[in-house]
Amino acid sequence: MHAPHTPATRGAGAAVSVSGGAGRAVASWDALIEASGRREGNALLISEPPFVQSAQTPVWPLSQVIAAAMSLADAGTVAFDIEVDRLLAGLERHRRGDAYTAHPRERLRYYDDNAWVGLGLAQWHTQRGRGRDLAAARRLFAFAAAGEHRDGGVHWREGTREPRNTCSTAPAAQLALRIHGLTGEPGLVEFAARADRFLSETLESPQGLMWDHVDADGTVERTVWSYNQGSTVSARVLLGRATGDARHVRSAQALADATLEHFGRDDGWWRQPAVFNAICLRNLVSAAAIAPEIGRDRIHATLADYLDRVWEEAREDETGLFVNGGIGRYDQSCIDQAGITQLYALSAWPRDRLHLVA
Repeated sequence: MHAPHTPATRGAGAAVSVSGGAGRAVASWDALIEASGRREGNALLISEPPFVQSAQTPVWPLSQVIAAAMSLADAGTVAFDIEVDRLLAGLERHRRGDAYTAHPRERLRYYDDNAWVGLGLAQWHTQRGRGRDLAAARRLFAFAAAGEHRDGGVHWREGTREPRNTCSTAPAAQLALRIHGLTGEPGLVEFAARADRFLSETLESPQGLMWDHVDADGTVERTVWSYNQGSTVSARVLLGRATGDARHVRSAQALADATLEHFGRDDGWWRQPAVFNAICLRNLVSAAAIAPEIGRDRIHATLADYLDRVWEEAREDETGLFVNGGIGRYDQSCIDQAGITQLYALSAWPRDRLHLVA
C-alpha cells in the first residue's frame, strides 16, 4: 500500500506552479514518495527496487533522497523540515558504531556512503544551524578518514584490499573542507590536500578528467563518470578557498571545462545515470557560487537545458517518474528520481545561497 502524502507535501503541490523549478521539484518528490515511501512511527522509510514496499533502500540511495528533501526545504515551497527529520530517523536503522551500514543489521560499511551522508548533514547544519547535525557530520568524517590509505586516497569500503575510488576520496575531501569552514578544526585542510594530490597523481586522465578507481594491485579503472568530476571540482574550489592558493581554483576550472566539453557531446549527459548528473551538476553549481570564474553561466545553462529535457522527454505522465526517453539510470530504485528532484529544487534556490550546497 502506498504511503499517504504528508500535509507538507500536499500543501506544497497546491501552492506552487508545476511550471517552475520548485513546482517540478515538489511533483518529482510526490512521485518518489508515492512509489517508494512508507511511514513507520516517526520515520519515513524508502523502499528499494523496483519501487516495492517490503525492502528498505540501502544508505547510498537514501543519502540522495535525504539530499532531495534538504534541497526542497529551501526551494520556496512549504516547509520540508519534517521530512528531513523523518528520513534521518529512518537512517538510524543503519547505524553501526559511528557510521552507517549499507543495509540494516549487516556489518559492512562503505566510506563513500558515509561521506555522502556527512555532506548532507553538513549542508543541513548550514541551512538550519543545528549543532547535532554538525556533530554527526564530524563523526562521519572521522569514519571516512579512517579509510585513508597510506599511499593516498580513501578506500571504497572497509577492508585493506578494497579499491581507492574517486567517489570516496573526493567527497571525503569535500566533507573535511566543509567542516573546516564551519569549525576551523586543524588537520582537515591537510587531509583534503593529500586527497587532491592522490586524485591528481593517480586518477586524473591525460584529458584532465577523473577516472573511477585504482585496485589494490594498482590497476586503474578508467571509466569517466559525471559525478566524480563534479565532486572533484567542488573539492578543489573549497581547497583553494581554505588555503588561498589560486592554483586549486585554476585546476577546478580546467576540470569543469573538460567536464562540460566531454559530457556536452554525443548525448553524454543523457546517457549518464541521472543521479550521477545530479551530484555533478549540484557540485558545479555550488563551486561556481564560490568561484564564478570556473564557468558559472555555462554551468547554469547546462543545468537548465538538462532539466528541461528531463521534464519533456523522461517524465512518465501516469506516475511522474523519470523513466522514459532512454534517460540514463543507475538502477531500478528511487535514486535517480531523488537526484533529479534535487536539481529541480536547487534551480529554485536564490543564487546567493548556492554556495551552501554540499
